[in-house]
Amino acid sequence: MKPTLEQCYNQSRALMGDDEVAGGQIFTDSALQPHTVQAIRELFRVLRGAQDPFVLADAYFVLPANTSVFDPATAGMFNLPEPEYVSWTTVPAGSPTAITNVVMTTGATPYATVTSPSHGIPIGSFPTVIIYGVLGFDQFNNINQSWAAQVIDANTIQCNGCTQTGTYVSGGFTMAVNLTNQFIPMAPQDTIENVAVLAPSPALSETIYAWEGGVFRFLPSSMARLIKITYRMSGMVDTNPNAVVPIDDCQDYIATRAAGIAGKTRGASARGAELTMEAIGPTGMADGSGGILRQLLAVDIRNMQRIQYRQRPFRPRRNRQDYLLY
Repeated sequence: MKPTLEQCYNQSRALMGDDEVAGGQIFTDSALQPHTVQAIRELFRVLRGAQDPFVLADAYFVLPANTSVFDPATAGMFNLPEPEYVSWTTVPAGSPTAITNVVMTTGATPYATVTSPSHGIPIGSFPTVIIYGVLGFDQFNNINQSWAAQVIDANTIQCNGCTQTGTYVSGGFTMAVNLTNQFIPMAPQDTIENVAVLAPSPALSETIYAWEGGVFRFLPSSMARLIKITYRMSGMVDTNPNAVVPIDDCQDYIATRAAGIAGKTRGASARGAELTMEAIGPTGMADGSGGILRQLLAVDIRNMQRIQYRQRPFRPRRNRQDYLLY
């Protein structure tokens, strides 16, 4: 189960015995929120250190022609501590087109209705679309990624399976991709110096990048490029109580750890110390060496090490005889 922040808040209140009144009397959402954020950041740091694939995410953006610097925050990527892989491809013809609104529909078949006037994608088709640069949705469930979509009309695209939390604020672009848009890996460099002469395309400019001071640097090219970034998410948390923490079975750790910290600040030091011990172990360090955090990390490591089992086709055993027991 992947919990919402509100589910973590409720469990923290129950652990502190403050659940007689809905929303708590002492350990309210606002009181627990900063401590829950700390617990989530600790969890993500431990998972990133263990190279856990469940904190991997993909993001896209179009690097304009003659451009050498890109700040991820301008494309709605605020939880990108460091990229894992970067690749590029040519920008699909007629793309991208601006987004003016995104409306979420929840239920058994959730989807996002994206308004992108005159997007140019054939009506009634079912393309894969890439969305980037949308602001307003929480970073754990960011709409800025690729989706299986349905084109409703000349201005509307439906992204099926989208369960993002938050409300559209501004910005964003969309485009359709196809099998011809294969992404080509780029090699990381320690630094890239600005150059006055634009590299022809294709050339060295499409093969390298550098990550310097929280921004990307590229050799400028005479053509626009669609860039794909694969990264391990940081523990940046939206304040929306319905935001989902995308780590399975993490609610016990987050709620226990947050309650332990909150207890020390709200006059329940003894109970806070007990819960802190339960959450992170006797060392007092949230490094995965003890407590619920260690158990959670151990399960994830075993999942990463699991070898896929392929069932053998059934056939009778050779030289088999049937025996009757008397």
